[in-house]
Amino acid sequence: MHEIGEFVTLNDRIGVVVQMPHQPGADLEDHVAVWFGLIENGRPEIWTVPAEYFLAGPSPIVKH
Repeated sequence: MHEIGEFVTLNDRIGVVVQMPHQPGADLEDHVAVWFGLIENGRPEIWTVPAEYFLAGPSPIVKH
């Protein structure tokens, strides 16, 4: 299973896990909520996708 903050890939798109099904208030069943960096009307666009569809994402390049 994935963890919050983990980078994942889906169809060659990189996203970050932002919510898991076991969190209080999450109604996701076997899905995880992932942000692919898209913004709609000034708000992050979050997708819920079955966890097994994702592959591990690349390690980020950290800059300061």
